[in-house]
Amino acid sequence: RQGSSGNERHVGSYAEYRPQTDSFHRSSGTAYSLPLTPSTADSYRALGSRSWSDFGLSSQKITVDESNSPIVAYQYHSSTSGSSPRDTWVAFAGSSGWTSSMVATGRINTWVTHHGGTTNVYTTTTSQDELWLSRSSTGTSWTTTALTSGASVRGLGVVSTAQGRDLVWMQEGANYDILLGSVCLTGSC
Repeated sequence: RQGSSGNERHVGSYAEYRPQTDSFHRSSGTAYSLPLTPSTADSYRALGSRSWSDFGLSSQKITVDESNSPIVAYQYHSSTSGSSPRDTWVAFAGSSGWTSSMVATGRINTWVTHHGGTTNVYTTTTSQDELWLSRSSTGTSWTTTALTSGASVRGLGVVSTAQGRDLVWMQEGANYDILLGSVCLTGSC
């Protein structure tokens, strides 16, 4: 037996379904020839050796930039790091394929938004006691700020508004309380 199935053992690939034409497309807009396979997929992160003993991707979230190009935030585990730390990466689709940038290590509960030319990645520490926001307008250099400290963050969700505000909900603590907050991203909220 080579290991149990898990949500972390797969290639990070992208396909956009267009119901009007009942077709799947790459990030470049080119239609796929079906069936879609790991070797033909628009891959933003390969699994490496693709061994069942390796770890891989988990917690993928997606948003789009101003030109509707996809941006994917995800956790990556390697067989050398074990189950922790998880590295948080962001992949950007461009005219020459995907580029990736590592945002942080030792984080879980990833979420991504994009507003006004800036990508925003929300994560929690592996101990789930802090919520962090990492921001980048270049996709290569990240500024990271702690938004909470001492909160027991069990779940995370973020919705971006057209006015430049991210609405954040967190499932907190043993009682699973829901906390709501907002992050002003433009400076004029």
